[in-house]
Amino acid sequence: MLRIFSLSVIVILLGTHCKKDPFVPVITPKGFELYINNEYNELENKYAVWLSDQDGVQKAFKWIPGNDTVIISVPGSLASDRFDCTVAEIMKIDESGSGVTDTIIRLTTYPQIGSGESLNFRLTNKPQVSDLKVKFAGMNSFDSIIVSNAFILSRPQASNNYTAHYKVLNTGDFWFRILVNGDPHWRYLVLDDINEGEIDLGTINPSIMSLNLAYHDRMNFPFSSSWKYNIEGVVDTALGKYFPLGEALRAPGGATFFQNFIEVVEPITDDVFFPTLPKPYGDFRIQAYGTSTTPTGYNYAIDQYFDSIPLNLPIPTWDIEGTSSSGYRTIAVKCVGDFDVLSFSRSRSAKPSIHWEVQTKPQNGAIVSYRLPDVPDEIGKLYSSLANYSFDGAVKARAENYALYGNYDFIRRKKMKNDDAYWQAKGKYLARERSF
Repeated sequence: MLRIFSLSVIVILLGTHCKKDPFVPVITPKGFELYINNEYNELENKYAVWLSDQDGVQKAFKWIPGNDTVIISVPGSLASDRFDCTVAEIMKIDESGSGVTDTIIRLTTYPQIGSGESLNFRLTNKPQVSDLKVKFAGMNSFDSIIVSNAFILSRPQASNNYTAHYKVLNTGDFWFRILVNGDPHWRYLVLDDINEGEIDLGTINPSIMSLNLAYHDRMNFPFSSSWKYNIEGVVDTALGKYFPLGEALRAPGGATFFQNFIEVVEPITDDVFFPTLPKPYGDFRIQAYGTSTTPTGYNYAIDQYFDSIPLNLPIPTWDIEGTSSSGYRTIAVKCVGDFDVLSFSRSRSAKPSIHWEVQTKPQNGAIVSYRLPDVPDEIGKLYSSLANYSFDGAVKARAENYALYGNYDFIRRKKMKNDDAYWQAKGKYLARERSF
């Protein structure tokens, strides 16, 4: 009996000793993370991203590999923490084929972003380039030609047997129009479903081109300026197809033209005289940028859709005022009226060219200031002028409003995600910009 009892105790003890406690995994709290998608290769653009706290102290830095996705995390942080995010885009350019290169550094800072947000580096609306060649014959005089969104390589004239050669920026559809034989009415030809590459139309007799008898819409600018503008008919926003309705593109450094209105010509005939095909577009997208020359002048910017050409472009009812608080690293302006986004920027015109912009939240009637964050050693040692904040004197501030959005955080996320080339126009963008 004693031996049996002893064996039973041993079995019980062994069973008790072998029993293990249930496994409890150690869960590490997830901290702050920023997701980045870079669709450029490093020969096109080079990117760096860093995160800073409210005092500008660097908390994380990363060079972003080309054609890759990465996550930037902050060691020891919480998912509820917020950090300022700065993006540096570094580009090497060749100055007009001279062999002289310059470096352009563009920086954008988004203050106090939350964990789990994303950045996308990609070009979402690159137009194609079509090489248009055409020769005109059979007219008594050739008076004018306009090829919308095109650079002139060869203007048709008697010396070249009226041969035209243009580089046209387009999204698949475009047109050109001419005046001949002293007739004040434009004749036009629409080209659709065009691909990138060469288009040689051969010799055309203007008499076969459609005659435009339609009314020309006048659009007034807010003031007289050498306006940069783009007017397009909306063909298909989902496919990014637009129909250009502006003038030929001006070469940089060319003559400057001041104007306070334009006449918009459309490729349609008059229903009274001719049966007309449906227009190849619906609404209009209007982009414009100009500088007022008055003593209290400002820069005006717009990107909006309209169901018809407006007689007058809208004028911002909000404004910004300078303060004495701005320095080489600190920027401060006063907000006057309600708007959605306040943009500060400082620039350097000498080599390397630097432009640093901060996108922050405005406050009506208040002075909003921002101190640029520390420049990480990883990039500061490469560009000492950036590390020393060696900017030109002027501070530029822009008050942006989006009539259909009206929310700063939503707008900032749209800018960071960069997933829609036309989000700005869809939100009815209008801005007033000043330099101090």
